[in-house]
Amino acid sequence: MMLAHVLFRFGEKGLGPWCLVQRMIMEKSCRALALMCLLCVGCGEPPPTPLPDEITTETEDLSPRLRRQVARMLRELCGPLQAPHTVFSDGDASLKLGFSTFQSYCTPCHGALGNGQGTMSEYLDPRPRNFRRGVFKFVSTPYGSKPLRNDLLRTVRHGLPGTAMPAFAELNEKRLAAVVDYVLALAVRGELEIVLSQIAFDEDEVDPELAAEMHESLLEVWRGADEQAIQPLSPELPMTAASIQAGRSAFFLEGCAGCHGADGRGRTRDTVGDDAWGRPSKPWDLTLGTFRGGSDAEDLYLRIAGGISGTPMPGYLATLQERPETLWHLVHFVRSLPPPRVLPDTTPPNVPTEDTN
Repeated sequence: MMLAHVLFRFGEKGLGPWCLVQRMIMEKSCRALALMCLLCVGCGEPPPTPLPDEITTETEDLSPRLRRQVARMLRELCGPLQAPHTVFSDGDASLKLGFSTFQSYCTPCHGALGNGQGTMSEYLDPRPRNFRRGVFKFVSTPYGSKPLRNDLLRTVRHGLPGTAMPAFAELNEKRLAAVVDYVLALAVRGELEIVLSQIAFDEDEVDPELAAEMHESLLEVWRGADEQAIQPLSPELPMTAASIQAGRSAFFLEGCAGCHGADGRGRTRDTVGDDAWGRPSKPWDLTLGTFRGGSDAEDLYLRIAGGISGTPMPGYLATLQERPETLWHLVHFVRSLPPPRVLPDTTPPNVPTEDTN
């Protein structure tokens, strides 16, 4: 019954249950049970997830008095979870729709507070995103910058290949926009709670005027994201053999092979450090042909130029400012990498081989 209830809550029209069942089928002991539950629970809109206490682990070290103070300021500045104040949208009505959509589709993985600790999170790898640090990976702004609203719309609409994050293309544009605005509100709320909790811990008090200033500062950063959007340094070059070879040389010279390996498979080490959420970060296998942020040339350009925020993957926009064509050469080389069953030449450029000695 517990598993059936969880599967029922996981999504509408079979999207969520199928994501979970695909993972469970990988575990032989769960195959029959997973399929039986899917057949039993059917499809349909899940019941709302009960709302938790509106403050989280960021306030665990605070006294009850300070916890209440932080909670009160969050409600005053950000609004209640059911109808938070807007960041980008035109009115609170949009966020009420966003709340109901988030409750129906997102809380089983991301949690009601957007902290990535929903009821299904422990079964998923990679874990669902924690929005509360305001960090998003697959964006069109430089490393460490806030995402564009359109970046989040794209992720919700198309999903993230290779993860349990499905595409929600069946949602109409109004509902997609509403749930993205709600996620943005949760992100700002989480960032503010972290800041206010630290102030409360250090000062044993939170001045309301200071809290309001911090909130406005956060909003200004988010609203200024459009000004940070990455523009290609040069027009896209044709994908030719010469461009691919130039990209291969840059792959070694710019240090890409240090993490992704000479063959691009990312097997140089187990991890390259922790991400912003405290989890080990592994180099991506570039030969798979699947990229979570998109596989088009424009998508790969953004990943290489801007990096992947919250991870050890840096951006090369500033480094290659004087050699803008190199970014496109790298894109072409990555797109040319074959699957691992046919390994590319792993000899670094300009390094003599045994045959030439």
